[in-house]
Amino acid sequence: MSGEVAKPGKNTFKIDMESSKSDWIYNQMYLGINCGEKCGFIYVDAMGGYGKDKENKIYVHGKDEEGHDDFQNRFEIAWEDRKDEELLKSVGNLCFFRAEIKKDDKGNIVKEHFLSAYDFIQYLGENLEEGMKVSVTGNLKYQIRNGNVQVQKNITGVYLADYLDSPTKYTATFKQAILFDKDCLDLKEYDNDKGCLLIPGYCVDYLKDYNGVEIKSNYPYKVDFEYEIDKKANPEQYIKKCNALFKVKKDVDEIVFNGEFREGGATVQATYDDLEEDIKHMVDLDIIPLEEALSRCSASSSRERRMVLVMPNIKKVTKGDVTSNVLEIYRGKYKEEDLEFILPSTEEETEDAEMKTVEPISEEEDADLAAILAEMGAE
Repeated sequence: MSGEVAKPGKNTFKIDMESSKSDWIYNQMYLGINCGEKCGFIYVDAMGGYGKDKENKIYVHGKDEEGHDDFQNRFEIAWEDRKDEELLKSVGNLCFFRAEIKKDDKGNIVKEHFLSAYDFIQYLGENLEEGMKVSVTGNLKYQIRNGNVQVQKNITGVYLADYLDSPTKYTATFKQAILFDKDCLDLKEYDNDKGCLLIPGYCVDYLKDYNGVEIKSNYPYKVDFEYEIDKKANPEQYIKKCNALFKVKKDVDEIVFNGEFREGGATVQATYDDLEEDIKHMVDLDIIPLEEALSRCSASSSRERRMVLVMPNIKKVTKGDVTSNVLEIYRGKYKEEDLEFILPSTEEETEDAEMKTVEPISEEEDADLAAILAEMGAE
C-alpha cells in the first residue's frame, strides 16, 4: 500500500511496555496511512519484544549458494547477536524488517534492516514523520476474536515514495491465496449499493489456540470478500464472469487474487453552533477547550473494512531458459474435507450443549417417536 503517514497519536507507538502477565518487554505500533479517497485510512500493525529474564532467540533461515532465501536451512540467533552484521550476512533476505525513510547529506536513501520487530518499531517511532509519502509492505494475518475473523496488516517494510506526487496515486492493495468451495457462489448475493458480488472464501493461516485450547495448526479462516462488477450494465456478462471465476465444479479451488482494501467511516465534524448550550457555557468559561469539545461531539459512523477482489494474479515461471506467464487459478487443488476443522467450544457452549442433550422430550414427542419406530418395525 502507499500514501501519507497520518499524524501519530499517543497510542501509535508504544515503546518498552511491560506485560502485566509475564516478564515480556515489547514495542508496538498501530500506524495510520492515508491511502486516498477510495481506499481511506488503513491502519497497519507491528509488535515485537523479548523476555527480560529469558534466554531469547530469533528463529531465521539462511541463503543458498546463489544468495536466494533457503527456507530449509533454519537456525537460531541469540537476542544479543541480532545486530551483528557479520553474522547477519548468512541470514535470508525475507527474515528482515526494512526501513528506507531517510536520506543522507547527498540525498541518497539510507537503508536500514532489522532482525527483530522490536528494533524496527523503535526506529520508525524515532524517524517517521506526519505527511511522509511512503510505500508499505507486509503480511496479512488472520485471527479469531469474540467469534469473528479479523485481519491484521503486519508490516515488514516502509520505504520513501517520492513518486506519489498526487493523492490519486495512493492505493491499498493486497495479494492473497483464497480457497473457494462449491457453496461460495450465489449470484443473488449482489449488493446494488456497492456494485459488488458478496462472496465468502477461506484463507489459511496459523492458529495457535482457541478458547484456551492449544491448536498449533494451520486453520481455514472464513473471510467475506467482495467482487466489484456492474451487474445492471450487462446481466449476461455478469453471470459469465462470476461463473468463470467462482463456480467450483469439483472439490476446492485455490485462486491467488490481487485485491484492494476499502476502509473508512464518515465523520461529521461539529462546529461551535452544534454544541449543546451547557457545553458552550463550559467552552466560553475556558473550562473545556473548544478543540476538545468539537472533537468529542463530532459524530463518526461505524468503520467499514472491505476486501475487494480485483483480478487473479499472473506470475512469471522460469524453467531452464524459458519464462512463461501463469494464471494462478488451481482448480480442485484441495478436497472438501480439508476445510473441515472443528474448533473447541467455549465452556458455556459446552454446558449448553450438554443440557440440550439430556433434556427429556415431551409426552407428545415421545408418542410420535413411538409411532415412527413402530412403523419401522423397531422395538
